[in-house]
Amino acid sequence: MKRNPFGLVEQTLLTWSLVIILVLSACTSTQSNYISIDVKDVDYQNKSSLLIEGVPIGLGIIGVRNITVYDSLLMLETMDPEGMIKVFNTNTLKQLGNLCTRGRAGNEFGYAFTLCGQIYRSGTDILFPLTNNPSGELKTVNISESLKSGVTTIANTSSISLSGEYIMLDNDPGNRFECHVQELMEMGGTSMPVSYSINKGGQSQELQVFPELMRFEDDFDVLPPYDGALAKHPSKNIVIQVMKHMDYILFFDFESGKQFAIHQDGTLTYDDVYPQDGNGNTFVDVAVADDYFFVLYWNGKYSTSQDKSDRKPELLMFDWKGRFLKSAKLGANVSHIEFDSAHKQLIGLNRQTESLYLFDLKTLLNQ
Repeated sequence: MKRNPFGLVEQTLLTWSLVIILVLSACTSTQSNYISIDVKDVDYQNKSSLLIEGVPIGLGIIGVRNITVYDSLLMLETMDPEGMIKVFNTNTLKQLGNLCTRGRAGNEFGYAFTLCGQIYRSGTDILFPLTNNPSGELKTVNISESLKSGVTTIANTSSISLSGEYIMLDNDPGNRFECHVQELMEMGGTSMPVSYSINKGGQSQELQVFPELMRFEDDFDVLPPYDGALAKHPSKNIVIQVMKHMDYILFFDFESGKQFAIHQDGTLTYDDVYPQDGNGNTFVDVAVADDYFFVLYWNGKYSTSQDKSDRKPELLMFDWKGRFLKSAKLGANVSHIEFDSAHKQLIGLNRQTESLYLFDLKTLLNQ
């Protein structure tokens, strides 16, 4: 890991300077009354010709809720009290460890939840931050040491309690991008259900993204158009949010100070009226790599023409500047994905059936 060439004071000033740039750039946009960041209309819909079939993975694990891939490791988040994190080798698919038992000890969890797929290396160790519910504290598991000793090893613990999701910047729990979501019971028909901020060292700076609530045919539930999934670049401070019921991807680039969104041309915008029957599903999950990221997409003709009981998504590929690169149809119904860069394959999870699939992406990547 490279040493930071800046001192603590200089690093703090640089971080807050980038935050100010983001805030000012959002506030000066006049494109819309309902989204204050620049929006670029792009065209990624119905471009897929390649079909990639999914190969089932039979690991014999029940209760799988989430998956994370890092280096040659596959981590399964489960409900098993004897080990909520199951670790497998992606080369052999053999199980390496059974970590994070349920309990009250310092290295145990009530329920262990992954933090937006974040996992990173510190020196030679692989560190995996997990939220400990219901306490809300963040326990970072040293996966490398845990696999060596056979006992869950906690690198550090942080007390964080938020209503929503957050992304650690610089792998530091004290430096966070936060997405706050209000509970439905606390919201009125005119209340914005989501807000964004940067929290560094206990000081919070709000980011202006949605200055005004969009119009609704029925404002009983105003959350769907603002509901999204967060992800972060593997090594850079670039955060994206894919919206689950709107054809938007939001970009928060803390490396350059830029903040913008891309939107599928011709689809519902935040300036339109949100229909009473909803807008269906658009993006569902994200898998990241150094030069690009993948998203599951459900709003193209390939998906919408299928039976709802077994609808399959497309896989769209973008670079970190928001440019659409390529896409493919997936031959299996999955709702969560991770990219295995070593084998150029996608690992997908169907949460309802708890089924895992492998998708070979070599043909797609070589197009």
